[in-house]
Amino acid sequence: MAELETSIVTDVVLPAVLAVLMFGMGLATPARHFRAAATRPRGLLLGLAGQLLVLPVLAVLVVVLFDPTGMERDIALGFLLLGALPGGATSNVLAHVCRGDTALSIVLTAITSLTALLMTPLVVLGATAILYGDGVQTTLPFLDVVGLVLVIVTIPVTAGILVARRRPRFAAAADRSFRIAGVAVLAFVVAWAIYENRVGFWDKAAQTVPAALALNLAAMAAGWMLGRFTDGAQRRSIVIEAGFQNGTFGILLATSQLDSATAALSPAFYSLVMFASGGLLAMLWARKDAAGADVATPA
Repeated sequence: MAELETSIVTDVVLPAVLAVLMFGMGLATPARHFRAAATRPRGLLLGLAGQLLVLPVLAVLVVVLFDPTGMERDIALGFLLLGALPGGATSNVLAHVCRGDTALSIVLTAITSLTALLMTPLVVLGATAILYGDGVQTTLPFLDVVGLVLVIVTIPVTAGILVARRRPRFAAAADRSFRIAGVAVLAFVVAWAIYENRVGFWDKAAQTVPAALALNLAAMAAGWMLGRFTDGAQRRSIVIEAGFQNGTFGILLATSQLDSATAALSPAFYSLVMFASGGLLAMLWARKDAAGADVATPA
């Protein structure tokens, strides 16, 4: 596995900023959203099934499918990381734009972030053991990953939820700033991951982008199939949630636990793909709703 020299970006800046963003995500999850999701548990269970069960399987299948094309082992490991990541907070914005169930989207992102404490290391270690045996596990120690998830994701999200409960006005006022900062940070870390792999970039992009697109489209298709068992608003949120992962955290895991900037390319390119596909889908849904409203409005 390629060695990656540590830097202030990987050791200090990225973990600290990601923890702050996870706190902001917790702020956006007031108790009323949990109550709203609990009153309609079918959508919640279907969304969790797509994120926690279906996505890891799809990630393994994508690696198996693209491995004969010459995919590097580090890039493949990056995709296995993707299958174990919690949801991305930007999905909540798109769920609102496309008139999905915003409360459901927010709660799904929060729950998958909290369960990442165990799900992320278990899924990654299980998937790598299935595909590559036990050798990879020595470079991805279980307790190290658990500790990282606890400090970077679980504790900040929990703290944000508690603050939102006690200071709802502050949480509502800060939400927009955290979301804007999240997009800016994601753009920075994606650019950084690409810069670190500037030597042989096009070869790695040719391996990574088609697999990222395949995984993203398969995840959203699976979300659509699961969403058929609930109403239209919840279905839209389930589709968006299935296709959006916390790419920033994936890049951090790749660089800190796998010591590989190449592995970081998988979540980096996936982030670009998911924004393009999810944004397009949300726009089409929004335009469809607008067209329907125009037709329903009397002349």
